[in-house]
Amino acid sequence: MLKGGDITAAINELFRRVNDNMRRLRILEERLRNLEFRINAFEKDLISFQKDVNKKSGEIEHRIKILEDKMINIETDIIELRKDVKKLAKQSDIEELKRYIELISPVTTKYVTRKEVEEMIKEMLEDMLEVESRGYTG
Repeated sequence: MLKGGDITAAINELFRRVNDNMRRLRILEERLRNLEFRINAFEKDLISFQKDVNKKSGEIEHRIKILEDKMINIETDIIELRKDVKKLAKQSDIEELKRYIELISPVTTKYVTRKEVEEMIKEMLEDMLEVESRGYTG
């Protein structure tokens, strides 16, 4: 059996331990509240981040769709350009046309006027008469 002083000491020790455990429990509860606060803040940030990611993902998908449409238009334009290029004249064709135009062009071709033809005929007739007058014996 315990004596009166020993009982008091034991009760005091018991109270001291209970108080110490209560203090530890309050510290743990405070740490738990802080952790819960941090977790809640982290969850809010994570939700906000997820919303931003979803929004930006949608914007990127929209931009990709626009780029795909533009690429289709460009491919169509390229096909049309190829068709048009096939219809264009080749360099050899252009050179041939140039030579033909030069051949029939009144600017580069020298035509004889009526007066010049008459003078040429007159000269030829005079030359023929001279030859006859000299006594051509052919």
